[in-house]
Amino acid sequence: MRRNVLASVVLAAALLAPAMAHAQRYSGGPGPGPGPGYGPPPPETPLGITDHLGLALGISLGGGGYYCSNCTDKSSNDGLSLTVHGGWFFTQRFALVLEGFVVSHPYQDGTSLDSITGTVGVQYYLAKNLWVRGGIGYGNLQFNYNDGGPPDQSEDGGSIALAGGLEIIQAPHWSLDVELHFGETAYSDINVVQSAVTVGFNWF
Repeated sequence: MRRNVLASVVLAAALLAPAMAHAQRYSGGPGPGPGPGYGPPPPETPLGITDHLGLALGISLGGGGYYCSNCTDKSSNDGLSLTVHGGWFFTQRFALVLEGFVVSHPYQDGTSLDSITGTVGVQYYLAKNLWVRGGIGYGNLQFNYNDGGPPDQSEDGGSIALAGGLEIIQAPHWSLDVELHFGETAYSDINVVQSAVTVGFNWF
């Protein structure tokens, strides 16, 4: 009889032990620590795992176009687009940024007509992976023979630039995003509007 009671107690203890351990984990009790060779996960910033503070650099490539907004003929000159930027993040959300934005329309004879803006402005993160940027500066419209020499015809004017981006891949010190760019430059006789959709790489 005593042997049967002892066996019953041992069996009950064996069955209750996993349940008690499970309850201890969910009641705030100590759990197992990281295994050998594994440290704690990196802390997240208010905007996720990417740390924006300090120097920021970026480049993007894509397709775009430009047209004369106050001309009778508003047909677009399409071509390749390049943007570059550099700036400094004072907080995780806010930065002062310099940006260059180029749309180049090639012709069959090897020449090109390029619309360029260079601006200084601000960038702000609206959400974890969504940012907007705006700035003012100057624009340049130039005709090139692409022979390595200076532009053959060129005109300057005041410009504005707007941009937005959605980061699709984030890492602690870099990100990949899809960007939308817009710019307008007022020249002596015409206003040129340019826009582009690009894929960008950003380093923080």
